[in-house]
Amino acid sequence: MRRRPRRAGPRRSRPAPPRTREEPVRIARVVGQVVSTVADQRFDGRKLLLVRPVDDRARPADPAFLAVDAAQAGVGDYVLVVQEGKSARQVMDSPDAPCEAIIIGVIDHLQTGGRRRFLRAPEQGGAVER
Repeated sequence: MRRRPRRAGPRRSRPAPPRTREEPVRIARVVGQVVSTVADQRFDGRKLLLVRPVDDRARPADPAFLAVDAAQAGVGDYVLVVQEGKSARQVMDSPDAPCEAIIIGVIDHLQTGGRRRFLRAPEQGGAVER
């Protein structure tokens, strides 16, 4: 099989394709706790929380979803959520758990644009700076 010769002249760079996947780690606020009397045994001893993604100013960004709590978060906390199934299952140490999102950290504050934006819930001694 013959190879085609390379073209002479400058190479044209192509723009990068647009990202279609969401970022796997997101900032979210815990908006509720899920209580289930019957659940998969891989969730035994684990808390399920309802989280809603927010932007860097703590404004709601997307619809809420369920996440397994691995960081001892509570309602009102701002958290880091891994929203990618394989990574979430690795944190749970259960490769076949039916889990798509897991809370991996609680945020005390976020600094963007030279401003410190407090994201701790007011009922926990914090306030949102705008």
